[in-house]
Amino acid sequence: MRASPRYWHGELTSTDLPAAVGAISARSGVESATVLLTLYAAALRRVVGVDPVVIRPITSNRFRPGLAGVVCTLAQAGLFRLDVGDGAFDELLGRAGRAALTAYKYAYFHQAQMADLVERVGRERGAPIELGCYFNDRRGAGTADAPAGFRWVQRQEAPTFEPLFVHVDDATCEGSAAVRLTVYLDAAHVSPADGAVVLHAMRDIAVSAAQPQAAAAVP
Repeated sequence: MRASPRYWHGELTSTDLPAAVGAISARSGVESATVLLTLYAAALRRVVGVDPVVIRPITSNRFRPGLAGVVCTLAQAGLFRLDVGDGAFDELLGRAGRAALTAYKYAYFHQAQMADLVERVGRERGAPIELGCYFNDRRGAGTADAPAGFRWVQRQEAPTFEPLFVHVDDATCEGSAAVRLTVYLDAAHVSPADGAVVLHAMRDIAVSAAQPQAAAAVP
């Protein structure tokens, strides 16, 4: 039985994440955006038990010369697939980096044609395909003050975002640098409890993986 109301919005603000992500990035040579995307994939695998994990990262298409004169918000969601497994965490980051590059490079498509393709493949497979797991790294767009820890911000019956959508933002907490993870979820697809645990798992995996000895295994 799904939770009611159906649509939930929660936030986790952590002062541990900036340092942990920075340490992982410095050790591995992988950009922090890819580190965060990989943490999301690892958290989903831990909480939901799905492997490989499929995520749709939001990316700007402004780098395409043909769009230089367009005045509007221009971003689409790529398709990121990652076999998480149980290997070394830095090896996972390496695989994620290659997959992320492909996802961002080809996040440029005709929306109606994509919908037709998803419908056709689902029909051929005999089961609908759900690609509603999104990730949006918005760091660099500004910093907001936020209390540490997790809180539910809103619960409502009116539709909000896709089945599962996680945003990442810069934040400050009592004068310290922090990262705010925001989750929007549809309880018909993901329980509120699992949605909250995914954010906590991202933080916990990051802190564990930041330790020097953690490069040996996926936390």
